[in-house]
Amino acid sequence: MNLPTPPVVRRPRGGGGTSALMPPTSHLQSSDAATTPPRTPEPKRTPEPKQKLLLTRAGSPGSLRALLRADAAARRRALGPDNAVEAPAGCEEDLWIDIHVVEAFNDLHALWEQVGLDEKCRAKLGANPPTAGDRTYAWDPDSDDDDTIVAWDLPAADYVARTFESFTRASRDRAVFPEPDGGAFPAGFRPGARKACGRLLRCWMHLYHNHFSAVAEAGRADGANACFKRFLTIALRYELVDRAELAPIEDLAQSLLAPRRTVDARALAGEEG
Repeated sequence: MNLPTPPVVRRPRGGGGTSALMPPTSHLQSSDAATTPPRTPEPKRTPEPKQKLLLTRAGSPGSLRALLRADAAARRRALGPDNAVEAPAGCEEDLWIDIHVVEAFNDLHALWEQVGLDEKCRAKLGANPPTAGDRTYAWDPDSDDDDTIVAWDLPAADYVARTFESFTRASRDRAVFPEPDGGAFPAGFRPGARKACGRLLRCWMHLYHNHFSAVAEAGRADGANACFKRFLTIALRYELVDRAELAPIEDLAQSLLAPRRTVDARALAGEEG
């Protein structure tokens, strides 16, 4: 008994040449195909808000500052912050500190803005000025502060805002910071950096004591811990803050700064000892 020949489909080959004869493939498909549910598309990830920089001081493309910033970021990604603290060989230590202090201020400023902590902090205080029982922060006046202001015990939101404003002014003061693209570091740089980092540390401590639940609810807890660890690692290494100042958050600091496995950069690159 002769079986009927299945119909064929002519499918042209590329280039317009002769056609190949191919049997239809619909009868070869699994019978379960029609019952297979369609794949559920993965939910789109909500991108993190673009970081609003307090300061740039990035340097011109190709400048030493720009190259060092890129090198610092690459070392942190590859080796972790514990192994990316020391300035590269030949790098001026003050320039390395300058880069990291600016990044530390940008990190906290971005977090403060993204989570809306200024509004939350002021809402906790309410409309009334702070009284003797409320938590205030003593402000050590800058040389360019308004001499008419008498009360230097500031509520937290005002202290944080003034910290950002003061550092922005200091970055433009050539008696404290040099031009972003170069120049000798003035004698006022290290004292100015220490004063700024001491204030920044108090802002971080206020955040952890009073607003970390809001940071966590915004999905920024891990990012906040990473930024604070990076700041502490550099600040302690170059004596920009005193370890005794960490007393209110000593347990947190010990947890974040606990020794991690040291990465051998040569082994990571495939080099032999």
